[in-house]
Amino acid sequence: MQQERWDRSVKGRRPYCLLTNIRETLTIQHLQPSRGLIHCLVGHGTYPPYLRERDLARTDLCDCGVVETPDHVLLEYPTLPGVSDDERNVLSGVDLQQALRLKEHLVVFNSYQGHQPP
Repeated sequence: MQQERWDRSVKGRRPYCLLTNIRETLTIQHLQPSRGLIHCLVGHGTYPPYLRERDLARTDLCDCGVVETPDHVLLEYPTLPGVSDDERNVLSGVDLQQALRLKEHLVVFNSYQGHQPP
């Protein structure tokens, strides 16, 4: 029943795209809430597109010229504050769905405390 509601809901579509199956998500024992993880899942926090929607930022672009989504910051941007190059290299070649399911990939979420505005 909960899965049917989650499938039909119009809210929480970003988390839904990343964690579609409730039963599977509940079995991911290493998936513990952190500021960086929650901001990534919902796309809120201090990410420019979210701030721009609320007239709190002039642009939603990263300094490299791409829309600064959590996916871009975590998977594409060359450096992350608080995340070592070794930690970052763990995510090379994976998408966010894969990263959330594998414990060794979550080190980046645990190290990264969310986007810091310039």
